[in-house]
Amino acid sequence: MHEHHSHTHDHRHHSSGFAGAFWINLIFSFVELFGGIYFGSIAVVSDAIHDFSDSISLALGWYFNRVSKRSVDNSFTFGYRRFSILGAIINGLILLVGSGIVLYHALSGLFHPGNPQALGMIGLAIGGILFNGIAYFQFHGKKGMNEQMVSLHLLEDVLGWVAVLVGGCIHYFFDFPLIDPILAIFITIIISWQAVKRLKKCLILILQGVPSGVDMANLKLKILQLQGIHDVSDIHGWSMDEELAILTIHVIVKNNLDLKEISEIKEEIREIGKQSKFNHITIEVEDFQTAGINENVH
Repeated sequence: MHEHHSHTHDHRHHSSGFAGAFWINLIFSFVELFGGIYFGSIAVVSDAIHDFSDSISLALGWYFNRVSKRSVDNSFTFGYRRFSILGAIINGLILLVGSGIVLYHALSGLFHPGNPQALGMIGLAIGGILFNGIAYFQFHGKKGMNEQMVSLHLLEDVLGWVAVLVGGCIHYFFDFPLIDPILAIFITIIISWQAVKRLKKCLILILQGVPSGVDMANLKLKILQLQGIHDVSDIHGWSMDEELAILTIHVIVKNNLDLKEISEIKEEIREIGKQSKFNHITIEVEDFQTAGINENVH
């Protein structure tokens, strides 16, 4: 006896957020590149290079987001949802490489500080906070891993421009150019740490690890305590993309149960699965006789 139970989910993430953020980021990357060269700010030029890498990340995120919306077919029977995780992993790696570039330039700035035009830095920083802030809030609060990773890219950009703004102000009033690389190093370390944490979650999903916060041993124990259950012979839990959590379970029930009793057991198992945040549940049921088990042995 086998039952497949699932819920339909709206997995339509808005591509307009990716499109808007991509064009905002790309256009402002050119502005800050030429502005950084004109005002003599190595920090701004390095941030422009980093923003170009973010534009690539946004383009990839945009593409993988579109692919993840494709319907189930014979090649991908669970659909293309996991392509968004692939996009998140690629974006995370790009973010770490970009952070490494920024960190390299920031460390160089500690030993070879420049003398940029403070007012130019302040003007570019205000523009950077405004434009990157608009792009960031298009992704803030999104649940998808791809969107979260892109959001982290944009947050790094916003904080980077805050550092440029603070550095520009301090340099203007106190002639202390070292503040810019110091703040850049601090922010880069924080963002890189967040990126590593998100990459770890993505890898667990790709490797079909148990969804975060789910205690499979406790779930199995609850099922074994149900009236009429003899054993749980097989149980698996994983997640496609942190939204679609999948549970497959094979249980052996006692002999002489009628269809109504078996149906009730399935419903109880399904409810236990829902409590553990599984929303795609497949249940297979066998009795002692079919499974070839002696009823007196447990």
